[in-house]
Amino acid sequence: MTTPSVVSRWPTREAYDAAMLTWHTALADPELRAGELARDSFGIRRYGGAGLYVCVYRVGDWLVRCFRANPPKQPPDDIMERYAAISAFSQEYAATLPALIPIDYQAAGITVHGQALPIVKMPFLRDAVPLGTYISRHVQDGARLRALADAWLRLIAGMEAAPLAHGDLDLTNVLVQEHGGVPTLRLIDYDNLWLPALQQRRQTESGHEHFQHPAYLPPQPRPYDPAMDRFSALVIYLSLLALIQQPALYAEWEADESAFLLLLRADYQRPTLPGGRIATLRTLPDLAPYVDALVAALQTQTMPPSIVTLADSIPVAPAPTPPLRAARPPVELRPRVMQFEGSRSRPGISRPGISRPGISRSRPLPTPDPFAHLAQAGAARPPAVAPDLAAPEDIPPRRLTDPTTPSFVMSDLARSGSFASSARRMRAGGVPVLTLLVALAVVVLLAVLLTSFHR
Repeated sequence: MTTPSVVSRWPTREAYDAAMLTWHTALADPELRAGELARDSFGIRRYGGAGLYVCVYRVGDWLVRCFRANPPKQPPDDIMERYAAISAFSQEYAATLPALIPIDYQAAGITVHGQALPIVKMPFLRDAVPLGTYISRHVQDGARLRALADAWLRLIAGMEAAPLAHGDLDLTNVLVQEHGGVPTLRLIDYDNLWLPALQQRRQTESGHEHFQHPAYLPPQPRPYDPAMDRFSALVIYLSLLALIQQPALYAEWEADESAFLLLLRADYQRPTLPGGRIATLRTLPDLAPYVDALVAALQTQTMPPSIVTLADSIPVAPAPTPPLRAARPPVELRPRVMQFEGSRSRPGISRPGISRPGISRSRPLPTPDPFAHLAQAGAARPPAVAPDLAAPEDIPPRRLTDPTTPSFVMSDLARSGSFASSARRMRAGGVPVLTLLVALAVVVLLAVLLTSFHR
């Protein structure tokens, strides 16, 4: 079977559909023959190209791109030569330019009505979404948009270094993959790709109007050179930077997932309109240099400078350094029991940072001896507390807020600072029983005195 250098008449999509129903025999590639044709409820599943001169099928993990007649659109006469060069370039630069997906141009990849025709085989990226879809999903996520803007800048820098130009950068021809939260951009639709081997060719497409310089839209021809992506690259990068600061613009300006982002062709025709979209973007911090470059390109009807050059010329403000805070001394949360000197001193709870006159931190309040007067009179001290009596700590404690607690007990407990400390003092001095004995001794003494007085 011979491979034609020029196809005089391309098949229609219906003819390709009929051939793909028997893909295991119509396709020449062994990997494609072993795959499964993707279908949906409407039949063969479509993967773009509805309004163009291509039809795209998915077979297994691969996409198959076929060239068709779609009046009035027809594939360029040199489409096969172009894709042969693009295929070689993509495989050579796959390692250094990740955005460029390696493709495999097969001059006789499919047979339709007995005619061998070319196809383009490329990997199907399962986890990739169009750029416009990714932006609409994460427009409120400033960190993700910042990472996306950085990835866009790296994409353009890598393409310019290759050198390489796409010719139709928009929201659908760029896919986004995320790896560890970092977006990676991938290019698709290589029909109008510029590379050194094709520099003598002519322009085949004009691109989407909302991402292209109005001076180079039909019927005016657009230069086919490495600088042909600069306008669309600037528009998309400027829009991303604006959405990072003002995500509400996405809804207010009715951005779309496929047609346009923030700027329209009408905005390019009146770039200095007061209160217009371009003028509004210029008021946002750090966007003036990009807006000025866009306005100058529109006024002079020339391509703007590269966004890589613009970004390098704009100083980046350093991130503010948070002020150092003096170390605070540790605060002791456990209260301390303080003793007041003097006859009216009371134990209290100290507070950090507050000093009170008359507070002694080194000398505790002496416990009064209720039988000192007996010792002075030479009388014997009463016996200690019987061991079978319950100690104060064995008595169930009451809360200070218990309304049934007597006021004198509340006062004593408040002065002591806790139930436990009060119980310890009572146990140490035997206060409850000894107090009773003292009272009895006083009564006996008074009775003796009264008896002596009457005599």
